[in-house]
Amino acid sequence: MTAIKDGRKEDIEVKWDSRISKSGAMFFELLTNVQANEPGWATYTEADYIFYGDAVKRLFYVFPVPAMRGYLKNNLGEYETRIATDFNRRTGEIRKQSLGAIVPLVKFQ
Repeated sequence: MTAIKDGRKEDIEVKWDSRISKSGAMFFELLTNVQANEPGWATYTEADYIFYGDAVKRLFYVFPVPAMRGYLKNNLGEYETRIATDFNRRTGEIRKQSLGAIVPLVKFQ
């Protein structure tokens, strides 16, 4: 996706999170599929900015990708990581499990 800022085109990636209001934290996907060791969007995105949407409050947190990656690299071990499981809603089977860094909102406000 592309946004125009001050007459310049910027590549953006949009993420939605329905739990951010309750948890107060964002999920930065480090591995999109733990079993296959596939990199997550936080490591492979080519976007200039992430628009991280709070689906409940209907607002976006916007931050540059280099700042996000710098935070993750420079603060390794200071944030919690968790596995998120994606289920097939029809069968209940596990489709994949993602590994993510749980980062408090205040780090990017």
